[in-house]
Amino acid sequence: MKQFSPTISFIPSQEETPPQFRPLTDFLLVILVGLPGVGKSTVIASLQERLDFTLLPNRRKITDEIMIMSLQQEDGYPPTPVTDRVKRFEYTARYRARYPGGMAHALSRLAVDPAGAGSLLLFDGLRGLNEVQHAANYFPTPTLLSWMPPLPCASLDS
Repeated sequence: MKQFSPTISFIPSQEETPPQFRPLTDFLLVILVGLPGVGKSTVIASLQERLDFTLLPNRRKITDEIMIMSLQQEDGYPPTPVTDRVKRFEYTARYRARYPGGMAHALSRLAVDPAGAGSLLLFDGLRGLNEVQHAANYFPTPTLLSWMPPLPCASLDS
């Protein structure tokens, strides 16, 4: 088990889930889908002023601390940060080959302690058809997948 915070943990297998933690499928989960620069962070900043939610670890953190480090351990290497873009791509491609859905698969392995969570969970970081399809198939009906087009140069309050 890898703890991101007292409320959020990565659970490699359901047998390792502490009793107070619940899988993401037990929560209302909003997943923002889109490429960098389309306005997801702007939306999140606006929502933080209006809603009680728990922001899940971002795409980079999950890539570094779950996807890459799990493959390093499988290879017999100590988990270490990887900054070389080519090596990062190689690791993430291997993870996607092993676990269809890539990031969505890693996201599905998170568990949350409801006592410390907001009324909904928010994840910013799915990209591409395979990740979206995996999330749509894995997470139950309350999950909302939102495509975020570029925001116009106007206030979110208008």
